Amino acid sequence: DSTMFCDAVPAYGVEILKSIWVADQGHDTDCNGAIEWQERTIYHHSFHVVYVDGFFGCDPVDGYFLSGNIRTEFGQGIKDVAVTLSSPGQAYPTYVTVGNGNYSFYVESINGEATISSERNDFHKNGVSTLDLVKIQKHLLGKDTLESPYLILAADANNSQNVSAIDLIELRKLILGIYTELPSNQSWRFVPAAYVFPDSLNPWPHNGSGTITITDLENPGNLDFIGIKIGDVNGTAKPDLTQLLPRESLLPFELKTDQ
Repeated sequence: DSTMFCDAVPAYGVEILKSIWVADQGHDTDCNGAIEWQERTIYHHSFHVVYVDGFFGCDPVDGYFLSGNIRTEFGQGIKDVAVTLSSPGQAYPTYVTVGNGNYSFYVESINGEATISSERNDFHKNGVSTLDLVKIQKHLLGKDTLESPYLILAADANNSQNVSAIDLIELRKLILGIYTELPSNQSWRFVPAAYVFPDSLNPWPHNGSGTITITDLENPGNLDFIGIKIGDVNGTAKPDLTQLLPRESLLPFELKTDQ
């Protein structure tokens, strides 16, 4: 057994390689009155440990926890988001979120300021269907406006800072399998949760680079992010998705009918 203190946790949410050595009682083969390590039968075992949460009942003595949550507009935690903390002259391990979307870094000090950034770029087709195309088309025609700036950002498939018919073409290629990923965009975009859009119907330009800047560790502010699944404007994307099963090829089925 061993005790892990707050300031000794190397990172949260990522696999950390650990090693243990197990030895038997051994024999004093050189008769010097002591059993040395090399006189034992030794077994070495490596394993991975994941520290999934920084809130386990202890407070940092000489440092601070920079913690936040990454979720969708609809309150779902987003898995597999790579969260990085950077500060001039300092390096921290990347935190990969689990299903609840929480992340945490232990920091003793920063050189001037620190930046927290988030990124996820996989499974572009997740949550994207013809229903999204219909909803985006109605938005373009003025029949049914997308109701939030996050959904408008999600409709911008080609990352051109506007929604147009070209976005429909790009998403249609994704649905049909012509694209496996959007060529000009990532699958997820992240906006600081505290960011207020000046115009909710025209959210560009915006602080959607997925970064939060911290200058005061004692008062870091809101460190949460809102994740936007590009192409999904009806909220069907699964933020904990880890793989997409390929569509199977079915045998032809012959149908006959009168003219």
